[in-house]
Amino acid sequence: MDCRLQIADLEGRLKAFDSTKQELADSQGQCERVRMTLESCEAKLADAERRADEASGLIKIKDSIIVKQSNFTKEIEERLRNVTEERDNLLHKTSNLETELNIAIVRGEDADDLEERLKALQELFDSLVNERSETTSESGLAAANEYFKSEQAKSESRITELKEIKGGLEQKIEELCDDKKKLQMLLEQQFDEYEKLGEKCATLEARIKEMAHSERRYGGGILGGRLIGPTLPPWIADDKKLENDLERLSKTDPATLRAKVMELESQVNELNQLLTYREDVILRIHEEISKKASKLEAADVERSSLTAQISILKRELATAREDLARRGVGPIELEAEIDRLRNKRDREYQRRKRTETDLENMEKENQELKQRIKRLEEAAIATPPKPIIPQSDPSDRNKIIELQGAVNQLRMDNEAKRSELFDLRSRFDAKSAQVDKMSAEFKTKERLCSELTTQLSNTRGQLESTTKELESVRCRAVRGGAEVERWHSDLTSLQTTNKFLSSQLNDLRNKVIAKDRMIVELGRRCEIILNSHPAEDPKETHKNVNGDETLCSRCQERLLTDDIKQSTEMNIVSQLEAKLSSLEDRCKGLMAEAVRTQQENETVKSQLKSQLASAQQSVEKLSEEVARERETACNSTSRVQELTAQVNQLEADLSQARMQLLEAQSDHQKEND
Repeated sequence: MDCRLQIADLEGRLKAFDSTKQELADSQGQCERVRMTLESCEAKLADAERRADEASGLIKIKDSIIVKQSNFTKEIEERLRNVTEERDNLLHKTSNLETELNIAIVRGEDADDLEERLKALQELFDSLVNERSETTSESGLAAANEYFKSEQAKSESRITELKEIKGGLEQKIEELCDDKKKLQMLLEQQFDEYEKLGEKCATLEARIKEMAHSERRYGGGILGGRLIGPTLPPWIADDKKLENDLERLSKTDPATLRAKVMELESQVNELNQLLTYREDVILRIHEEISKKASKLEAADVERSSLTAQISILKRELATAREDLARRGVGPIELEAEIDRLRNKRDREYQRRKRTETDLENMEKENQELKQRIKRLEEAAIATPPKPIIPQSDPSDRNKIIELQGAVNQLRMDNEAKRSELFDLRSRFDAKSAQVDKMSAEFKTKERLCSELTTQLSNTRGQLESTTKELESVRCRAVRGGAEVERWHSDLTSLQTTNKFLSSQLNDLRNKVIAKDRMIVELGRRCEIILNSHPAEDPKETHKNVNGDETLCSRCQERLLTDDIKQSTEMNIVSQLEAKLSSLEDRCKGLMAEAVRTQQENETVKSQLKSQLASAQQSVEKLSEEVARERETACNSTSRVQELTAQVNQLEADLSQARMQLLEAQSDHQKEND
């Protein structure tokens, strides 16, 4: 009876052991399913984190773009101010030139008036010479002197103005030379940056090709992954023969069998402890998932704050746009940039919606996992039912041996499957680590590509600004050429006026020479007349009763008439000679002043010609420099186009690498499934 009771007890315990084994297998299957769901949740969380990182990166890029846009608007405002100042300066210069033109017109009218006055004076002088008048008009000569002095003062003032304009042009030329040097330095820096970017692009392309090649030839393998929980006990992996166990159990007594059963119960307890440890690990993973969810919520809050900031910046942008529209300036580039930002905002909004849906799905899966973990905890806490000890014969020992053999076989199968599971887990961990590494490298490369695109946009903006500045320089050079042409026309007008005045002076000189000849002829005639009368001294004079000396002793009537005529003629001749000497002195002074003014005009003309030649040379140099800068700008634009083509090729390579990564991830998921 004792043996039967013991056998029944052992059978009950074996059944309980089988039930616990079955429960353990079920719990292991549930753990595997939970692990798979957790891994899928982790993958989804990693994907959500990646998308959140991408969203944060996009937000940062948007912030940087908004900052750059604000800086661009500030630069545009500064340039508008500079352009308005230059326009005001040009308007001031045009007003000054208009005043100078009016002065020149007035001066031409004065010259016409002077010509008319000279004609009138010439007519008066001719009439006076013909009539041999006693008085000559000195007002004409005084007016001529005043006119020549006023013309000399005007020419001196014009020369000073031209010198000032020349100084201003030289300062502008120096400023343009400094701007040219600065632009050359900037272009050299940009070329250096382009070379560095090209090297970076080449290195990135090589790395992407290496990654694609390694991904193609990678075939898997055990790379040493971390298992969830501690290692399994050594007695599970023991390979013992079933025949020896059966023979030993058949020969042993009930006490040893009872000890064996106790040992089996201890092993079951050890397995239960390992199961609880795995459940604790699963709970810890769940806590980490909750922490990541809280981090995602914080990121969502931060994203909402960033969206609020973006809305504020959009309002500021709208106000800036209205200000630009009021001023009459609407840059096309700004509109294109705003459209691009709008498209990016829409894409980011769609991504945010997708991440929100993914988060909701993850929360649902987390709730399901919590419910499953609660069920597992309840199943672990619940005590198993006590086995019913049936009463059997000693002949049931063979059944016990068979059951023990089946248990051992099941244990071996379980261990083999567990080892296979551990191998698969290690492979999956290795491949997941490799995928994480590749995703990190991919993120870094995407950031580098974004930085390269921002640098390219900056360089494009700088090149456009340089082209605009070159266009403004060309406009200034054209305006300087127009001013030089105006100065040349003023010089030609001065030359014509000088020629006219020199011709008038030659006419006056010829007339004065003719009048001198006439005066000499008159003097000669007067001398002939004086020499024709004999020089006799009348000694005797007879006086009348009244005391008048009227008669001579020889010729009474002849003395009165001839002497009076001779004395009057001598007085007229002396007066004419005095007037002629004064006129000769005045004519000599006028001739000297005319010669001096002509010499001064010639010196001024030579100086103006030299200034014009130097200004033309400087304008030619500026045009050559502008052409060179245009060539450099064209070269830089071609270089930028090449770099953009390289960046587009890199983006295509990155998209191919991304597709390969996605394919590899899908293959890994299929293998794990």
